[in-house]
Amino acid sequence: MSDTSTDGATPPPAPSEGQPPAASADDELAKWKAQARENEKRAKANADAARRLAEIEESSKTETQKANDRAAAAERRAEEAERAALRAQVAMAKGLPPKLGARLQGDTQQEMEADADDLLAEIGSQKKQQTPPNFDGGSRKSADDGSEDMNKLLRRAAGRSE
Repeated sequence: MSDTSTDGATPPPAPSEGQPPAASADDELAKWKAQARENEKRAKANADAARRLAEIEESSKTETQKANDRAAAAERRAEEAERAALRAQVAMAKGLPPKLGARLQGDTQQEMEADADDLLAEIGSQKKQQTPPNFDGGSRKSADDGSEDMNKLLRRAAGRSE
């Protein structure tokens, strides 16, 4: 075997002539144990402080995120309200009924106006294609072929006279 240790620990330095003699092994062990306990206390305190800091950061990040979400929702509602007002304005200017005005597509006024023109052209072409039924002026004559009315026919069949 060799004189060097392979366990990764370095041996304590040899006492030199100008230094006091090394403490006993038990004293040295007690000193290292006390230092280890002190380091463990510091590590636990640091871990607690780090955990509290992480909780604070998480809670503040959550509040920030909530505020960002509320702001984004408010912006979406405002944009939708502006778009609905623009749809109504274009529909009224083009003479579309309100139900059809709500169907206008587009993000800008020009796009909505173009869509309204297309919609009006489609409605106009459909109206021209549909021909109303012919009611001959709205009135029809009953078929008067000289026959008797139903009451007279039934009385005669039953053998009764008028």
